[in-house]
Amino acid sequence: MLFTLFWTFFKIGFMSFGGGYAMLPIMEHAALSHGWLNTQQYSEAIALAGMSPGPVAMNSAVYIGYTAGGWAGSVFASLGMMLPSAIIMFLVATIFYRVYDNHWVQAALNGMKPAVIALIAYAAYTMTIQSGLVKGLSIST
Repeated sequence: MLFTLFWTFFKIGFMSFGGGYAMLPIMEHAALSHGWLNTQQYSEAIALAGMSPGPVAMNSAVYIGYTAGGWAGSVFASLGMMLPSAIIMFLVATIFYRVYDNHWVQAALNGMKPAVIALIAYAAYTMTIQSGLVKGLSIST
C-alpha cells in the first residue's frame, strides 16, 4: 500500500507539468481508481487543499495519502510528489554548476538581467495601478 502511494505520486510528480492545478485531474484518476477516495471525498480534499497554505498539489497528496494509509501514507505520498522535482533540480544544478564559468553562459545570464528587471518593474507597476494607490493612470492588458 505505501509503495503504491509513493510510486503513484512519484509518477504524477514526474510526468505532470503546468503547476498544481494541472495535476489535479491526474490525482483524481489515481485516487478514484485505487479506491483511496470516492468522488465526494476527492472534491472535499481539493477544497481543503486549496484553502490550506502551500501548493495545492502537495496538500492534496498529503490528504490523499493520509486517507489511504494514515500518517505513513501521507509521508510516502508527499515523498513521491516531492522527489521528482528534487531529482530534476539536482541534475539541472549539477549541470549548471559545471557550465557556469562558460563565457556564453555568462553572456546569456547578463543579457537576461534587463529583461528580468523590466518584468519585475512591470508587475510592480501593474499591481500599483490595480490596487488604486495611483489615481488617474490606467493600464490596458
